[in-house]
Amino acid sequence: MSKTIEAISKSIMENIIERQDGGYESRPFIVGTSKDTGATVYGKVIVSPARANGWRALSLFENGNILKTDVGHGDATAATTTSQLAKVIEGVNIDVALQTPMREPVTEIMSADEMAAKLLNALDCGLQDEQSRMSPFFNYLVSAVDRSAYLGVRLEEMLVMGKKRYVITVNDKIEHERYAQISISITANDRAAELTKVLTDIRKGMNCVSGASPVEKPSAEGAPLPLYFYANYEYDPNETPEGRTTLPPLAFVTLGDLSPDTLTKLLRQFDSWYGNTFQETTDWALEYQVMSRMLLWDNALVVNPRYLDLEPVIEVLYELLDGISPAAKAVYAQARKLSPDDIMELWKKDN
Repeated sequence: MSKTIEAISKSIMENIIERQDGGYESRPFIVGTSKDTGATVYGKVIVSPARANGWRALSLFENGNILKTDVGHGDATAATTTSQLAKVIEGVNIDVALQTPMREPVTEIMSADEMAAKLLNALDCGLQDEQSRMSPFFNYLVSAVDRSAYLGVRLEEMLVMGKKRYVITVNDKIEHERYAQISISITANDRAAELTKVLTDIRKGMNCVSGASPVEKPSAEGAPLPLYFYANYEYDPNETPEGRTTLPPLAFVTLGDLSPDTLTKLLRQFDSWYGNTFQETTDWALEYQVMSRMLLWDNALVVNPRYLDLEPVIEVLYELLDGISPAAKAVYAQARKLSPDDIMELWKKDN
């Protein structure tokens, strides 16, 4: 068995696919058959984007549900995959019959409400830390003609400014050029209903139903921007002194995973920009602190600072953001086009 696992692990590493978020995942591979249900059990390796304390995970799936996961730190290799595969197989009630990764993905077609329920349920089994928890990617849209024409959807729950936020990521896991990655925020008020609506809109936007190939790229135009707000102290519109113009709170856009190098460069550059405004440090100190904390804890970048004009340095800022996903960069650029009134309206809807 050990020789078989080593051979399969080597094949898995030869069939790794890069994801748009900078991470990697293997093509699905057959592990065996469940002794309880008779269903085929699949495996997959997922590797986080390159960053400090990155993780790798090997999961077993049955009918789209996670049976068992082993998580380790660092990059994935044939040796680490061999070790993890041996661990997850141990104690699982399956007839092991390992096969090399499939050239085509496992396919399943689900209704929007079924997929919403699966994503929410998977959060409990997803990889998590103190600030967030995440489901794995699940197949959602499938073409009966082209078996590789499908999308992956993933749900993430994040704690931002003391509030729970939910972001669904839609991604083509085979040809990343085909669809942009889109993140759409939902609130915690009625997660299932809101998530079902988002998934339904995605299905319509892809012009894709069972047996039909998607023909258009999805458009984020008109979709609500995933903004987060800081509305305390002088940034609380409700506390504006009489006679002064009411300004919107600080708005932020999550950029996804940022490398330590990118974080350091952003913090250093913003410190330099604020310091060169010839204002008193006490004027912009709170804003810089909030901006820094949002970057460090939530990978979120300020859209509308009050004490710093970003327009003259916007090209430099975009160069610093070259390492993030094109989708996140596009969302930030779109947010920069919002007027103060637009941001105020979005904040009111959020509250």
